[in-house]
Amino acid sequence: MGKLRIGVYNIQYGSGMKGFSDYFKLHRFFSQDKKVISQIGEMLNQQNLDIVGLVEADNGSWRTNGQSQIQTIAERLSMPFIFSSCKYSKFVQKFPILGKQHNAILSRYPVSSTVYTFKAGFKKGVIISKIGSSGKAAVTILLTHLSLSRHTRFQQIGELVSLLKKIKTPVILMGDFNALPDSSEITELMAETGLAIVAHGDTFPSWAPNKSYDHIFVSHDIAIRKSSVLPQKLSDHLPLIAELEIPPKLSISEPKQRAKMIEAL
Repeated sequence: MGKLRIGVYNIQYGSGMKGFSDYFKLHRFFSQDKKVISQIGEMLNQQNLDIVGLVEADNGSWRTNGQSQIQTIAERLSMPFIFSSCKYSKFVQKFPILGKQHNAILSRYPVSSTVYTFKAGFKKGVIISKIGSSGKAAVTILLTHLSLSRHTRFQQIGELVSLLKKIKTPVILMGDFNALPDSSEITELMAETGLAIVAHGDTFPSWAPNKSYDHIFVSHDIAIRKSSVLPQKLSDHLPLIAELEIPPKLSISEPKQRAKMIEAL
C-alpha cells in the first residue's frame, strides 16, 4: 500500500460551536450533544481515512456520562487501533473532566505508541505512533497540541525538533499548533527538521475561517498528493484531510483479523 489518507481534527469535546458567542455559553463545556459526535463520526467516515488524529476529545468524563467520544468515533470509522493520552500533566489530570481531556490517534493499521511529555507549557503530550507490518515500523506519526502562548510554543517547538531528529523512519507530524504557516515557530520547525507542510486553507474559526492553525507536516520521503479543509461546522476548528504517498519499499498491510478495540491511556 502506497497511499495513506489521514485527517486531523480538533473536535472541542463535541461542544458543537457555531459562532463566537458560543464561547460564552458555559454549559457547552460541561455537556455534549451526542448528535455532534455522531455527525463527526459520519463526516470522517465518508473520507475513507486510514489514520485520524483527534485533538480535544473527551475520553469518558461525567460531561459525556462516562462515554468515550474517541471510541464512539473509532467504532464509526471501523478503526480498531486506538491510542489516547490526556493532554495535561499528571497533577492536572486529578481534576474532574480535565483528566479525561485527551488527544488520540485512531488507525486502520496496528500501531505501537508512546507519549512524549513537554517540559514547557500546560498542554503536555505528544503522541508518537509507529505503523508498519511484520513488527517493523514503516512510518512514525506524531500528534500534538501546542500552547496558546507564543513564548511557550517556541520552547515546545525546540523540544519537538530534538525529538524529530532522533526518528529514523519517514515522519508525519500533525495537530493543532496554534500558529500560522508563516509564523516564526513554524518556520523554525521546518528549517530545523526539513519537514514540508501540507498546503491548505484556513481552519479557524469554523464559522468564518481566517487562520490556519491546524497542520500536517511530512518528511522528504513522503509525497503530498492532495489536501482539503472540510467545511463542516461541528467544532470551532475545521477538519484537515491529506492524501499522502509513502515510499514503495515501505509496506503497511491490513491486519489479517480485525483486532478488538484497543485503548491505551
